[in-house]
Amino acid sequence: AALERECFADIKKFRGWLQGIIEFRQENEKNVVIDRTVFEASFENADNITSSNKSASNDISLEGKGIDYLSPYLRNIKDISKITKEEALEIRQVCLDALKARLVERANIIQSRLNEENSKLAKKQETFQRQQRDGDLSTEEYEKYCTAAMFRIQILEERLGKHEETALKKFADLDAKLAGDP
Repeated sequence: AALERECFADIKKFRGWLQGIIEFRQENEKNVVIDRTVFEASFENADNITSSNKSASNDISLEGKGIDYLSPYLRNIKDISKITKEEALEIRQVCLDALKARLVERANIIQSRLNEENSKLAKKQETFQRQQRDGDLSTEEYEKYCTAAMFRIQILEERLGKHEETALKKFADLDAKLAGDP
């Protein structure tokens, strides 16, 4: 009976503690302060720079976001409303080159991770074969590692293939978007 009372007292104490946590969380949730991320601040800064150069506020902005996707490439242009054809072609080329560089860099990262996984697997296979020659017959750990490594390699190969497929589409989409941009 004494243990029962002690358990009930502990449960009541725990419920009170939980209720305090719930009230504290509810109070904090009422007073949420949203901090701006670095990206939001830089987009806003870039938008302010380009908007000061614009005569119309709706030139070249993304759909409903107010973010100018060409702003990094338009910084050297003095008057955006009076861009020459040569400047426009140069901006287009720089924009496409930047996208190409990002896509190639991503493909290189994926490829390097794939190469790294393949080399780790090859080293593990060599070690296992050496241990087999020496008489060590523990294969369970090796099989687990090989299964996990093959899974990672398969995922990386799929990522690389998907990236190669989507890279061409992204490039064509940006080219079309630039062609349709005033």
